[in-house]
Amino acid sequence: MRIESKLCHCSESKVIVHVKGWIDGKSIGSALGEGATVEYAEDNAIKRLKERISYSIENINRSEKAYKKETQSNNKANLRNSYNKEKIETIVEDPKDWSSELTEIDLQLSRLKWTREDEIKFIEKE
Repeated sequence: MRIESKLCHCSESKVIVHVKGWIDGKSIGSALGEGATVEYAEDNAIKRLKERISYSIENINRSEKAYKKETQSNNKANLRNSYNKEKIETIVEDPKDWSSELTEIDLQLSRLKWTREDEIKFIEKE
């Protein structure tokens, strides 16, 4: 990290220094520091700048983790929803030709030796 310091104010009791920081030629921020001497003021400003940078990096990392977690949760939910939708669609989908199903029912009714009235009574009972 490259740091540049600039003396902003100097009196008998206090000194104020402004520092700017860069990483790889990109500005990462700036801070002011106060102290009894130039060295203390500069150290305070650099300390404040580093705290800001670490705080920003922590927040960015938290945001990225939260985003990834939310994205994964959404992907899982979307996958579950699409699976359930496909499952429901296959269950609900009616056959276009009922002839084989009706033939099977007729065969079972014949096997049971049921009449039309027996079938109606059974259906009404259920």
